[in-house]
Amino acid sequence: MRKLIILFFILGIVSIVAILFYINRPLNLPQNNPNPTTTGLIICNEFSEVAGEMSCANAVQIAEEKYGGIAQSIAIGSNFRKKSDPNPQGKDIWRIDLLLNKPLSKDQQIVTQATVFLDRKTGEELKISYF
Repeated sequence: MRKLIILFFILGIVSIVAILFYINRPLNLPQNNPNPTTTGLIICNEFSEVAGEMSCANAVQIAEEKYGGIAQSIAIGSNFRKKSDPNPQGKDIWRIDLLLNKPLSKDQQIVTQATVFLDRKTGEELKISYF
């Protein structure tokens, strides 16, 4: 009888150790943040390179590196505004929507996304909006 109690005790200890190892094992979960370069190339598929302008992939790379985020979408546009003068002023732009890697505190609010506006010819940052 004594040998049986010792056997159950040893089996119990081995079972507890196995369960603890199982619970604390490293998990190989898929990464939520894909490679920024790959993401930029995927969302830039619909845009052709234009001579004299920054490429879509380059614009995405600049925004991702500067603000530490992953591009979610990109669009082209312009910020031309008609004035009384016959020559409206403005620039052609890339609009890049980013999901930030680290939330930021802006105006007493936590923000996780940003929209970056870049000049398509020079790459100059024209504006950034957080939300």
